[in-house]
Amino acid sequence: MPPRPFAAPTARALVALVLCLGALSRPVRAQADDSDGALPGAVDLYLGVTELAQVAAGEAGFGASIDLGGGLRIGGAAWSILRRIDEGPVMEDSGLALGLGYGGGFAEMALGALPLSARLLIGGGAATLRTVAVGTRYDTETFVVVEPGLVGTVRVAGPVALGGMAGFRWIHGADSLLLVGPESLNGFRGALFLRLGG
Repeated sequence: MPPRPFAAPTARALVALVLCLGALSRPVRAQADDSDGALPGAVDLYLGVTELAQVAAGEAGFGASIDLGGGLRIGGAAWSILRRIDEGPVMEDSGLALGLGYGGGFAEMALGALPLSARLLIGGGAATLRTVAVGTRYDTETFVVVEPGLVGTVRVAGPVALGGMAGFRWIHGADSLLLVGPESLNGFRGALFLRLGG
C-alpha cells in the first residue's frame, strides 16, 4: 500500500474549517454571554486526522472543560490514533507498527475581536512499536507534549455545539524509540468535535 502523505492542502483545509467555524461563533459567543443559567461545563468528542511518521492517520478522542467566563476555558483532553502506522518512509518494511496516544490539560482564551480561541495543551503520552505479525510490544517510549492550536465552535441547538480545531504537536523526550525520532512524532493535527454543555 503506498504511503498517504499529510499533504499541505489537507492542513490548509483544516485551518480554513476552523476559521469558518470561528466566524460563525461570534454571534453564538455573544448570545451565550447574555444567557442566564447556562451550564459552564462541557464534554467534547473528537474525530480528526494527524500527521505521524510522515503519514496521515485518523484519530479519536474526548475532553471535558469548564467555561470560567471572560473568554477563558480550561479543561483536559486525550487522543489516540485509530490504526497503528506500518507504512510510509519511516515504518515501511520494518516489520513494526507505530501507535500513539497522549493527553493533558489545556487552556483556551478568546482572541479579542477575532472569532476564535487560542488553545495551549501541555501533557504527556506514549509511542509504542508492535510487531506487525503478531502484535507483540517491541518498544515503548513516554514523552511530554506541548500543542498550541486554534479552536472555533458553532452552537447547533440547546447544549449541543459543533467545533473544529487545528494545531501542531511538539514531542519532547521520545529519543530512544527504534526508527522513530521526535521529529517523526511531531506533526499537524486537525479535528471536528461535538460539544455537549456550555
